[in-house]
Amino acid sequence: NEDIAEKVRLFLLENYKNGKVSLTEIAKDFNISPNYLCRIFKEKMGITLMNYIQDLRIQEAKRLLVETDKKMWAISQELGYSNQYHFSMGFKKATGYSPKQYRNLEIKEK
Repeated sequence: NEDIAEKVRLFLLENYKNGKVSLTEIAKDFNISPNYLCRIFKEKMGITLMNYIQDLRIQEAKRLLVETDKKMWAISQELGYSNQYHFSMGFKKATGYSPKQYRNLEIKEK
């Protein structure tokens, strides 16, 4: 179980930007059921699989917002979101700021 959870974690580190990364696809790639994958991942990593993917995307979004001048739509595409609206809503839910607010705040603090 620990090996599977760690292998999935490493897989996600390389593939989280792929918008097609889904629980079903990951489970199929590792030849286990989606329910079993969710259970062992949460048990070993202390976070749900989907929250882990979301956290990876948000951390990269924060970096891109501060270190680049890329447009929001370009960042959302790069991180595998289906559209800019989902990216903005997920970002605000995770950070309390819209991507634009976050960029402006962080740039002012530097």
